[in-house]
Amino acid sequence: AGWDPATRCVGRVPIYGGAAGHWTFMDVSASGTSGVFSSALDNRAMLDFCFTDNTMQTIDLHLYVKASSIVGSAPSDAYVELPMWAFHMSMERRPWGWDRVTRVLDAAALLQISPGL
Repeated sequence: AGWDPATRCVGRVPIYGGAAGHWTFMDVSASGTSGVFSSALDNRAMLDFCFTDNTMQTIDLHLYVKASSIVGSAPSDAYVELPMWAFHMSMERRPWGWDRVTRVLDAAALLQISPGL
């Protein structure tokens, strides 16, 4: 993964990389495991981190999963980007750091790509 100044993006970064992943996963089981991490590992989920503009105050995270985890007959090395209207992750700069925001079935993002709705 490398920085591209033209797109203001860095990626693809594997969420599942390393023993505990590169993203924060809550231990909801109190046993040192995370179903969310397991899902990211199973789907080989990857992220592109892209600043939305030159102020660099907001980052959109583009989520990619192995196509074969959705359609079993897909080529094993193919990835599919999940549409942001279905699952949108972002980060917003705050005085104390970065605030993570997750939206599922984001109607505002859907209306941006389908203004006639």
